[in-house]
Amino acid sequence: MQLAELLTKQYGPFMTLKQLAMVLHRAPNGLRVSLYADSEWARNVRATRVRQKGCRHVIFDTVRIAGVLGQGSVDAGAKSERGLAGSSQGDCA
Repeated sequence: MQLAELLTKQYGPFMTLKQLAMVLHRAPNGLRVSLYADSEWARNVRATRVRQKGCRHVIFDTVRIAGVLGQGSVDAGAKSERGLAGSSQGDCA
C-alpha cells in the first residue's frame, strides 16, 4: 500500500494541522511556526493547503501531503480536483 493510500484511509481526503503534526511527530504549534519559515520544505507543505471560503481552519490535501513526504516536493500538475463537498472536515464550525 502506498503512503497516499494509507494516509487517506486513516485521515480522509483532507488533514487538519493537528493531524499533520501527528503524522510528522511534531507539536501543532511547532508545525505552525515551521510553516512560516522561508524554506523549500515549508513552501512545499504550504502548497498543499486547501482554502475554505469563510473559514479560519487550515486543512491540507492528504494525497498531496503524501507526495511531499514521499518525494520531497509537490507536483504542480497534481493539484486536487476534489472539492470540500462531502468532506467531514469541509464544514466550518
